[in-house]
Amino acid sequence: MITFFTIGTVILVISSFAIRTGKAKLGLFVSFILIFLFLALRYNYGNDYPGYLDQFNRINIHNFQSLIPYRDLGWLTLIILFKPLGFFSMVIFLAFVNCVIYYRLIVRYVDRSYYWLALLIYFFDSNFLLIHLSAMRQSLSIAIFLISLQYILQKKYLVSAALILLSLSFHASALLLFPVIFISILTYKVRLGRINIGILLASFVLLFIFGYLFKPMLLDLVKSVFGYKYLVYLKLSGSKPPVVNIISYLGLLFVILFYYNRLDNEYKFLANLLVIGFFIIPISYVIPLSIRLAYYFLPISILMYPHLLVVIKPILTKQIFVLAIIVIIFVRLITFVKSPTYGPYYTRYKTIFSTIRIFGD
Repeated sequence: MITFFTIGTVILVISSFAIRTGKAKLGLFVSFILIFLFLALRYNYGNDYPGYLDQFNRINIHNFQSLIPYRDLGWLTLIILFKPLGFFSMVIFLAFVNCVIYYRLIVRYVDRSYYWLALLIYFFDSNFLLIHLSAMRQSLSIAIFLISLQYILQKKYLVSAALILLSLSFHASALLLFPVIFISILTYKVRLGRINIGILLASFVLLFIFGYLFKPMLLDLVKSVFGYKYLVYLKLSGSKPPVVNIISYLGLLFVILFYYNRLDNEYKFLANLLVIGFFIIPISYVIPLSIRLAYYFLPISILMYPHLLVVIKPILTKQIFVLAIIVIIFVRLITFVKSPTYGPYYTRYKTIFSTIRIFGD
């Protein structure tokens, strides 16, 4: 992963230097150009890349029968549109959309002095860029969902509903976003007292311990919503959550809840969604498939953690929080790299130019 770490280091250096020289937005823009090139030019990088390439090649736009099995109409439409141009052109388009959306989100919600932290979280946290490299379909679905949030805050509910429906056309998991959004809208003006915070933190820990009790109910829910499409994934056995994961997520959740009342309504709404994402994490150790739903909300941390540093006043507290974020991200990244499920697919970065043969065999 030399290329990955090199690109990541370069964008952090560029962003930090640009902030010091008063050109933070330019530094962010240049950083995302490098990220775009990294995403757009990759070849066979990530778990699902070969599967998406095979799917793209198997679809015959001149044979209607070959299109019937595909229920995600948005994704199917995208493949049909890019079929004449080739798979690589579609990957480049997805990289462009991804970069534009995250660039705009960071510009909108993150203080310029913390652009570097937003980039660090986005690039190095294995829940984001690395997973999105593999999960192309859901990555696009997540990006569209994130766009919809600003329209919810502007009370343009029809626009946001249309965007979530568009998100649903790329990945069925987006269907569950509607009730979650509804809950967040109802609760984002609530103030949290110490008792409320204590109950939420205790509930979070208890979910890690007793989450298995909800498995039958959750399996029935998933089957009723999605049918048997994801049955093979539902049969996957869960795993025991590492203590370090419980402690790290609990610590981050505590900070969000502790400073919740100091946030304005816009950031409270985002915090609600992020907290919901946190509460899905314990369930994911029982039903691994449920992490797919958490992936919609966890990217909000790219915006929320830097904003919390604006809200937090004591310098020492800021420094401890930043250090904790960095340690958690790199521990998670090391675990990801060493994982037999993911690690082997990210070891060597190859570009699309490696597929070009000048002289043949």
